[in-house]
Amino acid sequence: MKAIWNKEVIADSKDAVRDDGYYYFPIASVRMEFLKASRDTSGCFLKGTANYFHIKVRSKRLLNGAWQYQYLSDAAKIVRDKIAFGDEVIIQDS
Repeated sequence: MKAIWNKEVIADSKDAVRDDGYYYFPIASVRMEFLKASRDTSGCFLKGTANYFHIKVRSKRLLNGAWQYQYLSDAAKIVRDKIAFGDEVIIQDS
């Protein structure tokens, strides 16, 4: 799977997993130079606290366009060490 935003591939992995309607990419497959940590968080009763990232490609910025759950229950381990992208990011087969 590939994650594309502003015509740039920002993640590419055969090991992406789908959970709750979003694809989660292993951190090693994400081009972190396009992500900047946000101060925003949100909570999920199962997964815990999501930490957000802004995505910046060239001069275009997508606020809170990606997220990661750092502290998970065993029930949510499928997304451990992975980053998901919001609806604005195009996900397509590699």
